[in-house]
Parts: sequence; C-alpha cells; structure tokens
Amino acid sequence: MASMISKTLKLIPVAALLLSSAVAFAGTGQASASAATSVPATQSKGLKTVSVEALPKSVAEFKTLREKIGKTPEGVVALQVIAIGMYSEYGQSVGEECLDMINTVTGLTDHARGRLREWYVKGINEPRPYQAAAYMKGATPENGYNPTKPYTMEMNITEVRETEDATLYTVRLKYSGSQTSKDIRITVKQPDDDPYCYINANPSMYMKVRAKKKGTTYNGLK
Repeated sequence: MASMISKTLKLIPVAALLLSSAVAFAGTGQASASAATSVPATQSKGLKTVSVEALPKSVAEFKTLREKIGKTPEGVVALQVIAIGMYSEYGQSVGEECLDMINTVTGLTDHARGRLREWYVKGINEPRPYQAAAYMKGATPENGYNPTKPYTMEMNITEVRETEDATLYTVRLKYSGSQTSKDIRITVKQPDDDPYCYINANPSMYMKVRAKKKGTTYNGLK
C-alpha cells in the first residue's frame, strides 16, 4: 500500500492544477453546503477558468488529472485542449488514447482523427504544432502562440439542458486563433449514469488556427 501511495503522489505535482472562476468558483463553499441545488455550482452557467502547471507526461498522468477535473464541463474542455497538446508533443499513440478517454463518438469523429494525423503524423496540410496553445491564456499569433504559465483555459458555459439520460452543456472556449471569432462552441455531455463529462461535439477545434507571426518561435508546451 505504501508503494502505491508513493507512486500516486509522484504523479500529482506534474499535473498540478488550480481551479477558479470569476463567477461560480467564488462561492464554492456555499455551493457545497447547499445540497438541494439541482445543478452543482461548478456545473452551472457562467465564466469558468481551469489552470494546470504543466502537461501530463503520460496517459497515466492524464488519467490522474482527469480524476481531478473531468467531472465538470469546464474540466473536460480543458482536458481536450491538453490532450491535443499531448498529441503534438508526444505523438499519436498517447494523444489518441487521451482523446478517446474524454470524447464520445460524435466528439472525436473520423474526420477529426484524420486531421490530427495529417498535422502531427504525416506533417501535411500545414501542420500547427501550436494548435492547442491557441486556446490557452496569453498565447497569440504575435508572440508565437506561447501561453503564460500556469496554462489557463477560459470559457463560458452558456446553456445547460437536461435530456432523458444526460445533461448537455454549451461551452464557449476563448482562443486567439481567428481574426473573426474570439471563442469556439463545444458541446459537453454528462450521462446520468457516469460521473465523468465527455466532449460530444467539437468541430471547430479541428480547424486550423491562423498561422503565427513570421519571425516568432513557438516553444512548445512542457
């Protein structure tokens, strides 16, 4: 048992995270005391922010991070960005396993898989190694898409809808990869019989962000 605990503790600092929100997270204590609330504070509408100190270095570390933040819509959206970053940094095998963990079949389509393989495996169709970084605070085309640390993802949950077997969230994730739009729309699904949230629709993240400014250097995500 001591050995297992030791191994677990070694994983946590690498994927250390901070959760905050200008709206909902400010009253987290009140929400936890109000058990009668039908939608938990971390899963209600409003502005959300998720920060991580570094990319997980393996699928195992990604799973550890998912256990911490993957049960909220904002958490799984952050995990999606992180998984694409891992795909770029560590390769197809690691990236696809992480993405499969957090996506439904409609969230990660064959077209999306093909686009990632074109960029990061075949190196064609104008690959964007900074695709994930564009969704992190501080990254812009002008600075080579180098985000500030901790890596922070800002978003707004604009709609919460109940269905027969799940709750669906509409999330607007901020990014700097377009000249015409400041965010993209993502649909998150939380099944009633599963504690985790999943990306259910996310076509915009598989469209190329605009190229970084000439003369700038992208330093990668670490």
